[in-house]
Amino acid sequence: SIIAPAVKYYECHGSKEERFLCNYYHARIYENAGDVKSALLAAVKAESTDTSKVNAEDKCLLYALKGRIYHDEWRIHESIDAYILASRYALESKKYRHYAYYTLKVADNYRYNNDIENLYKFLQAAEKYKSYYTLTETHNYKSLMLLYMIESDINPIQCIKYAEQYLKEYPHDKMINWHIIAKVYLYSGNPDKAFEMLQKYAEYNNISSAPQYYGLLADVLEELHDYNNALNANRIFTTLIKRRDAARHLSDIKLVEERFENEIVQSRQKHIMTYVASISILLIFIILYMTVKWRIERRKSMSDLADLQQEYD
Repeated sequence: SIIAPAVKYYECHGSKEERFLCNYYHARIYENAGDVKSALLAAVKAESTDTSKVNAEDKCLLYALKGRIYHDEWRIHESIDAYILASRYALESKKYRHYAYYTLKVADNYRYNNDIENLYKFLQAAEKYKSYYTLTETHNYKSLMLLYMIESDINPIQCIKYAEQYLKEYPHDKMINWHIIAKVYLYSGNPDKAFEMLQKYAEYNNISSAPQYYGLLADVLEELHDYNNALNANRIFTTLIKRRDAARHLSDIKLVEERFENEIVQSRQKHIMTYVASISILLIFIILYMTVKWRIERRKSMSDLADLQQEYD
């Protein structure tokens, strides 16, 4: 209610940068309210302004917003594109910590797509700015590096060394992704330690909607020969995966609907523009015709008047 008058005002007034920022903050408010569709519409409005006058730092914030929304909606390709732009503008504005953060987000999205090559590529890009890492970037980087090592079939002993060094630096930190640590121990053939790490994951996280937890738990329990509990964990994993796939499909349907709606809007705009242009051309011809006709009649009238005057004289 507070920002609505500002949005209305900046549609017709102010600089392009002010209009951009107003729509960006409008999108943030919708994002915080959980209204994803309205948030994206406001973000598109901000993006559709002439951004040549907008500074790189503000553009970075906009694309980071889009990256978050697309990631939460399981639109991974769009999230990757948005985060790449966010990292590019962060680097341009010399916000090196933000550059590292968004680059790691790109790497994380490639993990969802099982694209190990690009995962490592963006890990290397983020590593160049390691001196700017906060605790958040440090944990993200180390977790993704461990995943890369596992997926690349690197020697399990090296994976364990890296993981244990990581745990020595940050013992019992709730920001550690214990699920990934558990995966390292399972990969190295130590299911007991993997089970211990999964318990830590459950201690710090809400496991009711974490399919990765139950999937790994089923594998660990199977290695421990606890087949009944492994079966139960696998059932929960399957249920959660079905829910997630349903959410992905719903997101894909929404994406198709949005594209179709945009195409309809663009088509209508083209028809309206064509109609307006046709009417304008017709009006111009009518005005020209009436002007020419009026001039001819005026000349004739003037001639008749001159004849009458002469006859009168």
